[in-house]
Amino acid sequence: MILVDGNESLCLGYTDVRAHENVYVGDMMEYKATLTHVGNTSRDCRIEVLKLATPAARAGRKNCRPGDMVWFREPVLCTEGNVRLVVKRELQRGRQPDGIVEKVRLHDPCRAGDYMEFYAGIHKIEGTRITI
Repeated sequence: MILVDGNESLCLGYTDVRAHENVYVGDMMEYKATLTHVGNTSRDCRIEVLKLATPAARAGRKNCRPGDMVWFREPVLCTEGNVRLVVKRELQRGRQPDGIVEKVRLHDPCRAGDYMEFYAGIHKIEGTRITI
């Protein structure tokens, strides 16, 4: 979505949303969105929310410091569903030439409320379906 239209969109709604696991403040999360349809102004995405780690104290570890995390062997699927977004025609910019969105700033360690920017690169293109 960012590669095609930047970060300007309006969410029209969600469908087929399923919550599988609870998510708490402090959990380390990963968010995946796959662009499944591109209309004139609408964009449909398949979304997945994965939990990568949880605070050590919540996991029952003793003698841990604030910020200590327990990382899962495999990401845990917490939520999945579909979302429809709308992008005004004047804000659409087409696919970017190198498939990379520039401007990255990561904080180490990342904490709730930190300001973050990220890279988004095209992973795979199948027809009108783009995975970033």
